Amino acid sequence: MNYRDPVSNRAIGAFDKELKKAARDGQRLGMLRRSGLLTRREEERVRARYKGLCLRRLEAAMNGLLPDGEEWA
Repeated sequence: MNYRDPVSNRAIGAFDKELKKAARDGQRLGMLRRSGLLTRREEERVRARYKGLCLRRLEAAMNGLLPDGEEWA
């Protein structure tokens, strides 16, 4: 997205980047979980990085619940 206000533009861009990163991490953790290689320690380490909406995005990606067209691998 592009906004006239450069501060808003940077803030929205940073948040979008964080959401994408959470989705990628969630997909990776979900793949590890399905293959039986995910340790409790690794899951806790990754979950500790995220709060709020990003944590929800991480959990959705881990469980394969991302809406169509929103897979960022």
